[in-house]
Amino acid sequence: MARSQTFVRASVGGGQCRLGPQQSARLAKILKTRGVDVIDCSSGGITDQAPILGKEIRYSYQVPLSEYVRRHADIMTMAVGLIIHGDQAEQILRDGQADLIAVGREILNNPNWPMDAALKLGVEGSFRNVPPQFGWWLGTRARRGFGTQPSTYQVGLQLGLEETRKVL
Repeated sequence: MARSQTFVRASVGGGQCRLGPQQSARLAKILKTRGVDVIDCSSGGITDQAPILGKEIRYSYQVPLSEYVRRHADIMTMAVGLIIHGDQAEQILRDGQADLIAVGREILNNPNWPMDAALKLGVEGSFRNVPPQFGWWLGTRARRGFGTQPSTYQVGLQLGLEETRKVL
């Protein structure tokens, strides 16, 4: 029987009650000897108190934490932090900044994100990798030209921000 992969989510960004990157890398080395395979590197980005955010929220803002732990602890890492585009996720992997990508809140915004990303990255045979009933509908929708802009389209993001400001 194959062994399951073990992941640990770490708040790597430092600040109150959090380990900083250096301490997180040391802990990751220990965890690796105990059978942990992957460190999911976060920094508590759901509050305005996340220490790594500073004044500017930008794409991939937590990815450097993943890269640091990966390089200094010789363990696989999973990157998070405003990763919303397929090419963005692919570049993080190609640059060796992480071994896995977690696309959390963007999946809530666009449950078809994996297919959007695959199509944009040129995966052959659109919608072949999903159950037939989904593939049929998504293929039909794409051919109509309706709804072909994914939720990650920049204009949509800007409009969403404006709508949120109106509510607040």
